[in-house]
Amino acid sequence: GHIETALATLSPRERSVLVLRYYNDLKLSEIAETLSISDGAVKSHLFKATRKMRKRLAFLVKSK
Repeated sequence: GHIETALATLSPRERSVLVLRYYNDLKLSEIAETLSISDGAVKSHLFKATRKMRKRLAFLVKSK
């Protein structure tokens, strides 16, 4: 579907952070520990991934 297509456009790291946050409901600190990156890196990747997903899926909101 549309979400899977949008997820495929993310970098592997962005996709991992987004999936762990919104599908697995992990806290930022848990994601950082899981991926062995800093909390700041998690926030950065999550921000970029969310922005890309919003841009890719904006047409779904406009079509309603």
